[in-house]
Amino acid sequence: MDYFESGMFVRKPAWHLKGNVLQDWPGSFDAARQAAGLTWDITTDEIFTRDMEHVAGWQCLKRTDTDAVLTIQPSTYAVISNTEFGNIIEYILENCSKNLKYETLISIHGGKQIIATMYLDEPITLPNDPSVTLPYLVCISRHDGQGGLKIGPSGVRVVCANTQQMAEREMDRNGFVFTIRHTANWAERTNKAKLAVESAFARFAV
Repeated sequence: MDYFESGMFVRKPAWHLKGNVLQDWPGSFDAARQAAGLTWDITTDEIFTRDMEHVAGWQCLKRTDTDAVLTIQPSTYAVISNTEFGNIIEYILENCSKNLKYETLISIHGGKQIIATMYLDEPITLPNDPSVTLPYLVCISRHDGQGGLKIGPSGVRVVCANTQQMAEREMDRNGFVFTIRHTANWAERTNKAKLAVESAFARFAV
């Protein structure tokens, strides 16, 4: 299954033929977000038992559009909202020397994962590989409590749950990945993420 909920793709449709296909790259996360149908965000709420007793130390993460619960986490779990996810990507775009463009932006598993694929419009060759590749920068934000925000280069254009798993495995296997955990100081790691992206792309080049 593709587990696709909504999304946008530039020029080339996804294999499942779902989502919004654009004829040109959106110039910002806000534009990509509108095209992808991802105008909703994440909010938190208290948890109560059936007897309406408050469950201290825990919170539920919900969608702002449907109130659907995405996960239940300790109160120490710091939410990285979809808006903040976009701000991190925009920061990287503004400060990274590489020319990156929004290629895909999708929601899968009912909004529990949001993935942006950024297109790098200059050829890069992989070490020990004579063929020319056009890699992507894949940015994954999870709202399921299974991990944080993950950023790294990949040769996979993410359009569904299967391609997301392929890209994430490739990033982990190559070691070209940077993770921001859902902790209180996650915002301090944004600048480090930009430096990590620069370093990762430098390792791609021969």
